[in-house]
Amino acid sequence: MRNSLLKQYLPSSHFPQNNDDNIPPKENEDTSNDNPKPRPEDTKDPVLSVAKRQVVMMFEQGNPEHMHETLKAVSDNNISASFAVSGDYILSSPSGIRSIIIKGQSVAVTLSEEEYLSVLTAKNVCEKVLQYLEEANEALSTVCQRKTRICVVPEDVSLLLESKDTLKKFLSEHGYVLFSANTETNYKNGAYSIYSQLSQGIVKAYPQNTQGLVKMKIPVSEKSGTVATNLCKYINKYPNFTAISANE
Repeated sequence: MRNSLLKQYLPSSHFPQNNDDNIPPKENEDTSNDNPKPRPEDTKDPVLSVAKRQVVMMFEQGNPEHMHETLKAVSDNNISASFAVSGDYILSSPSGIRSIIIKGQSVAVTLSEEEYLSVLTAKNVCEKVLQYLEEANEALSTVCQRKTRICVVPEDVSLLLESKDTLKKFLSEHGYVLFSANTETNYKNGAYSIYSQLSQGIVKAYPQNTQGLVKMKIPVSEKSGTVATNLCKYINKYPNFTAISANE
């Protein structure tokens, strides 16, 4: 009662303030909890816990300039990749094909646009595809004295058959390995969307504790050099990811 009356007539400075902020810490007092630092598990990159992944990037042919930019991007970043080229492309750009080989990358054979369109109207699809792949391999042998077993065929070709496995089995009987992507590529939204798609494929296509081979087909365009650089940096960032060529 007495204190309450005094407070009405005396200034507030007359009374001690009960404010913990103004009380200095005691000597050797631990104040670390006042500004806690993030725990290691709070800042750990979740991708680091993903099981080992081998990544195959198959670049589908574009014009020579864009192919060169893409090749430079993967080679400068010490990444292994594969390049699918048709017989027409091999013969029209032999120096570009030799550059792919010299830089330690691998080559797969595929169909040119004209060949692809002719197959769509052919009754003997499997035989036609094989013919074009053989011609591409002969061109490859002429330019750099080697052939390849790896081939890439447009997805629409398989749709002409009753089963998608029909063409794969037929080509296998003739010594070819048909490369099939297991991570979707969105061609409609432009090449930049490929980066996020490959990221999802590497991380989400398989359980975290299961090793897997991530295979992706990437169209070569005017943006491919930038896309390839970003993809390579992403793969190189994580020790649990390894880029390999389709021939390995």
